[in-house]
Amino acid sequence: MTIEEIKTDYQPVKWQKVWWSSIEFGSTISSGILDTFLVAFYFFDVLGEYTGPGVVERMFFIGTVIFFGRIIQGLANLPVAQISDRIRTRWGRRRVFVLFGSVPWGLSVFMLFGIPSLFPQLFGDSLIFSLAWLAIWYTFYNIMNAAVINPYLAMLPEIAKGSLERTRYQQFRTLFAFLGMVLATIVWPIVGEELGAPIITCLMILTALTMVLGSKEDEKVEPTTIGFRESANTVLRNPAFQPYIVTIMGWTAASQMLLAQLPMVVEGLFGLDLDSTETISWIGIKPSFLMAIVGGIFIITAIIIIPFITKIQLQLGKKKSFQLFMILFAAFASSIAFLGFLPGTPSAGTDDYYRIIFFHLVISILLTGIPVGGFVVLLYSVFSDVIDNDHYGDQERRESMYFAVQGVLDWGAASAGALIMGLILAIFGTSDFGGVEDAGILGTGSLGIRIVVLVAAAIMVFASWWFRKYPLEG
Repeated sequence: MTIEEIKTDYQPVKWQKVWWSSIEFGSTISSGILDTFLVAFYFFDVLGEYTGPGVVERMFFIGTVIFFGRIIQGLANLPVAQISDRIRTRWGRRRVFVLFGSVPWGLSVFMLFGIPSLFPQLFGDSLIFSLAWLAIWYTFYNIMNAAVINPYLAMLPEIAKGSLERTRYQQFRTLFAFLGMVLATIVWPIVGEELGAPIITCLMILTALTMVLGSKEDEKVEPTTIGFRESANTVLRNPAFQPYIVTIMGWTAASQMLLAQLPMVVEGLFGLDLDSTETISWIGIKPSFLMAIVGGIFIITAIIIIPFITKIQLQLGKKKSFQLFMILFAAFASSIAFLGFLPGTPSAGTDDYYRIIFFHLVISILLTGIPVGGFVVLLYSVFSDVIDNDHYGDQERRESMYFAVQGVLDWGAASAGALIMGLILAIFGTSDFGGVEDAGILGTGSLGIRIVVLVAAAIMVFASWWFRKYPLEG
């Protein structure tokens, strides 16, 4: 049976878009908490000694664990993808991974945060035990994340038939992702690790099981029979995959640089310490609240655009919409580089100056969130079309392998973006306020932040330009 014939027979479960997308809520909460709070939790709370001899070695070890944990997740996607594409069970090729992986996936977060919070005496007495605990369970989390999320994503091209339908699925998925992001950044600091860890664990397991029970796979899709090497090669030879993956790698590198800059912009350009509890004189709130405003505006505007993506796709087509969102993201984000330079800005260092550039920052972030929401919705909708374009050797589906190969290349792009950002900041500096150590090798202060923004925007423009080679218009 051909792929075209398969598309006409499959009937989804009622409300399947919602049930299938719900796991993204638990996934985004967990990844957001780990990305934002894991280092600080182990460095300050678990280890308990963040000054004096050995502090550099401890931070280096934590950073190394995080670095290799992400590598392991990227590599773990490959065998998971090969198995998922080849097996057949009563629960399908994809949902079986989520079903049996949901509990260990959720428990891994509890082991990372909950146990150290409930039994601090076990960790305070032994540095080696604490670091080993972090290494073991962070590695375990990344393996289980690959085992659950890769097969889940691979269901999209099978269960969402047609280009527009895939965008609708992505609208629900993106909405759950942004809601999870809100909880990860706002609720977790309020409830703390001791209460937050079991709550997040339950949410991860619950949303995973909801996805399994509330959606079904296409039973007419046959498991692939080819080996790992040939399966991976067919992905790389897909003429639609090649321009797509170069574009996505550019997006990943640039977006990582731009989003990572937001705390540095607030600290470096405004001369603030985000850990300070003192009220900011020119706005009357604490620095942490100021950062929450910036992040909240970004997420809110990204959510607002979600219901309109299908209309935009119908008007422009998916390819042009994809390119448009990248160009708009580059244009709006690049305006951050010119904070304080706009006509009519008061003299630097005054309260009026900070109020004006903060207003400019809020406008830039508000506008930037709009194309981000649009791009994220279209991302895997476009990728599903790429997967359908697999012409090599047979009509077998190998969605998991596509997502696995993309994940490995994406990780490389994110690492490259972090490296470029680090080099620019080291050379040109991050702040005019923090002393010589923040001024950079050239002693130019916050110029580094502005250059990173412009370089990231240039990478984004290049990615949009490269996507012109994408052969699928529909």
